[in-house]
This record gives sequence, structure tokens and C-alpha cells, in this order.
Amino acid sequence: MTKATNIKLSKLETSTIEQEIIKCSPVSCMSCQFKGSIPTQYYQVIQLGLNDGHDDLFRSMKEQIGHSKCINISSELGDIICVARCPQCGSEEIFSDIYQPSPMMKHYVRIS
Repeated sequence: MTKATNIKLSKLETSTIEQEIIKCSPVSCMSCQFKGSIPTQYYQVIQLGLNDGHDDLFRSMKEQIGHSKCINISSELGDIICVARCPQCGSEEIFSDIYQPSPMMKHYVRIS
């Protein structure tokens, strides 16, 4: 039996996210070297109680949105994850980079 998670993932529209966060974007697929446009989705991580940290986050991602890899970003909106999948091969092994980084960037980015 799968343990229930205490995390809800709520999809965010890019218009509600600070530009510094969006600048951390997928560049290429590390599996097939695809370098075209890679669709990205952002989700707010909502804690519903005590959880097992990353284990609960990864379980929630798999159950709720079908992803197992993410970029975890702390922002003024709280914790946000960014997920992407290569449109060519379907891999989640995506290389992301920060475009035009701002010296005032106040966000902590962790790739999981």
C-alpha cells in the first residue's frame, strides 16, 4: 500500500511567477541532446502537514503530475517546482540554466 502524501501541487501560470524564476529554464535534453523548445510547467508546493521531505515531494510529483525530476525553487510565493519533459524522446533528464542572471536574484535554486 502506498503511503499518502501531505503535499499538494498546484499548477501556476507563468504570468503569476516572478521573471527571475522563469529565467531558470530548460536548455537541452541530456538523453538525446535535443536543443529546441522544451515545455515547462511550474507548480506551487503546498504543505498539508508533516511530511517526509523529498520522499513525499517525489511521491507527490509522480502521483499528481507524472514527473520524477524537478528543479526546486524557493520564492516569495513559497516553494515552487519546475518540471520539463523532452518533446523528442520523453526524458526528464533536462539541463537547465539561468538566462541573464540578475545580481539581485533572491531565489535559492536546487536541482533534484
